[in-house]
Amino acid sequence: MGRVYQQWFAIAVGVCVMLAGARWSESAEKADVELKRTMRDLERWLGSDPNAPGWRKFLKTEQLAAEIEKGAAADRLVVRKALERFASDQPGLDLRRFAAVRRALNAWFDTLPTLSADQLPKAAREAKPQFVVVAQSDVDRQRVSLAAAVERLSRLLKRSGEEDATRWKEAVKWDQLETQLAAKDVRPDLKTLQAISELYYQDISGLERDEFMGVRQALDKYVSMALFSSSADSKKFYENYLDTLAERLTAYAQDPKTEDAVVIGKMLGWMERFGQAGDLVEAARTAHSHPNLFLEVSEALMQAGIDQNVDESAAVNEVILGTRIRGNARLTGKVTLDLIPSEEDAVMDILLNGSTVSDSVGYNGPVRVFSRGFTSVAARKRLELDDAGLHDYRATARCSTRTRIGRVDAGRLVRHVAMKRINESKPEAEAIASRRAAGRIAASVDARAVDLVGDANAKFEDKFRTPLVRRGGFPQSLGFRTTDDALLVTMLQAGRYQLAAPNAPPALKGKFDLAVRMHESLAGNMSQAVLGGVTLTDERLVEIIKETTGKVPPELVITEEDDPWSITFDSEAPIDVRFHDKTVKIMIRGKRFTRSDQEIRKAVEIAAVYSLEKLADRARLVRQGDVQIEFAGRSKLSTSDIAMKTFMKKKFEGLFKPEIVSEGLALPERWKSLGKLKLDQLTCDKGWLALGWLKPPAPPAADETRVASLD
Repeated sequence: MGRVYQQWFAIAVGVCVMLAGARWSESAEKADVELKRTMRDLERWLGSDPNAPGWRKFLKTEQLAAEIEKGAAADRLVVRKALERFASDQPGLDLRRFAAVRRALNAWFDTLPTLSADQLPKAAREAKPQFVVVAQSDVDRQRVSLAAAVERLSRLLKRSGEEDATRWKEAVKWDQLETQLAAKDVRPDLKTLQAISELYYQDISGLERDEFMGVRQALDKYVSMALFSSSADSKKFYENYLDTLAERLTAYAQDPKTEDAVVIGKMLGWMERFGQAGDLVEAARTAHSHPNLFLEVSEALMQAGIDQNVDESAAVNEVILGTRIRGNARLTGKVTLDLIPSEEDAVMDILLNGSTVSDSVGYNGPVRVFSRGFTSVAARKRLELDDAGLHDYRATARCSTRTRIGRVDAGRLVRHVAMKRINESKPEAEAIASRRAAGRIAASVDARAVDLVGDANAKFEDKFRTPLVRRGGFPQSLGFRTTDDALLVTMLQAGRYQLAAPNAPPALKGKFDLAVRMHESLAGNMSQAVLGGVTLTDERLVEIIKETTGKVPPELVITEEDDPWSITFDSEAPIDVRFHDKTVKIMIRGKRFTRSDQEIRKAVEIAAVYSLEKLADRARLVRQGDVQIEFAGRSKLSTSDIAMKTFMKKKFEGLFKPEIVSEGLALPERWKSLGKLKLDQLTCDKGWLALGWLKPPAPPAADETRVASLD
């Protein structure tokens, strides 16, 4: 029996692999056909134009064509370099045929096989001959690109008015940048340019505009290329890094430790910054950097905040087939949400189902017609959610009107004629009324959705997307999809010098109304984008705690007798969290502390370890030992160091309480009436924390049965 089972299992696996391979082959074939077509179009368009030889030389089209002919065996490094050339900011590459090749080449590149985790260490050691020399001509070309980006920003600033332009120029040290770029015969001060580059990552409204982002990217690239080309030890660093990278990759594949992830992330970032071993960098990230946040929201929970009964009245005043109709209409029904299965984006429909009853009087000459109308209403408003926000489509509605004629006021002869005409025109009048009702309902749904969509997008932009874009920390991937019964969000948060999760998240143990699975890398990676190098004052900390928890620990309450203090977070890893064997370790890293007029500029790590326990419907954290405060790399502390350490310990013990018991998860705004969600799953191990909540059961429906009166 076991052998038969194994045979069938092997066959099933083989079929799945074959189907997957067939799909991949079909995708690769389509990409190959499209790329060859766009390359032919480009070649015909270039033809014998005087500029054609220059373009062919710059884009190395002959070399690229040779790689395309190799199919899956193409050298990814060569193809990557071709992509970089097609994606460069060389004037003219935005023309249609160049853009078509760029898109097709990118799609084809994605179909090429990458290295597996086991192959990476060997590939790292073998990448030494692939060292790319950055010539002075490359640096000069990038300087031209930077100057063009600066000119675009300069035009924007001139249009913004003198006052705003002055403010912006001060914020990004514009005069210093112009001075550095103006010195044609003198090598720019790269340290000064690096400092200017960092100013473009401030969380200042407006820095997310394309013109500022263009200068930021061009300046970053120019400084990187200039640094690399000017160092005689660049190749030596490269080769040494590859040896260390190979060792770390070997260890990480066997046991993914955070310490190795940090080193690997930094080395991959170094390679990427200086344009080295691009294929290896991509393969290492593909193998070892996976999504580190998974969020699921049930349709039932979403409906609890969206569903509502509708009971509205409106005046009726319109003309149908020459008859003026006046009266009142009452719409009753229900608005609900329906998730639509989609693998691309999250798709949902807002539905309105109900009916309208209207009492009206029709006026046509001396005739008055009293009638009651019954209209069934079914309206639909489609919404789509992706990493750019919420998008809506025009609402559609279907209405069907039936009219019951009551009294007709007119003379006997006129009434007889009127009734005949009413009966003859009734089907057409009902059809017109149905169409108009559908138009009004659809327009009403669209009008009401304006605020809903606008508010949702404003919060997404203001609280999430824009601040992270400014700081260069928007997620590398943020995916939304929907099933019949849930909205699913997957996010990969990792910067240039970071890795995300090394593996898949733990499984959920059932169906939940709200489920969150996060890897420990999420906190560290996100904190660099949000808090890296940021100074947090005692007043701002109190504001944040009050906003999130509603109450401030006594140790952090600010009084007139207290000295003001602040912490400036470490630039690389301001927050570090570890999830292991039902324990949570939280570390805060600072590089500068102030208390009144005292200042200490030393690296300090503040840490607390908690055991994590699931209670009946919530979680409890119990601190293991005291809050630890350590000055990194210092065995002896000065008197001022000890005093600051004692002061900070008192403050952070107020933040890291000996015991923290969750008060339950209460959702905001529309979902407040639900009450607190019940925690049903808590898993904390191997770098992952998984939480699953269920909404409280709905209260029993009121018994509407009535006892007949004996009176």
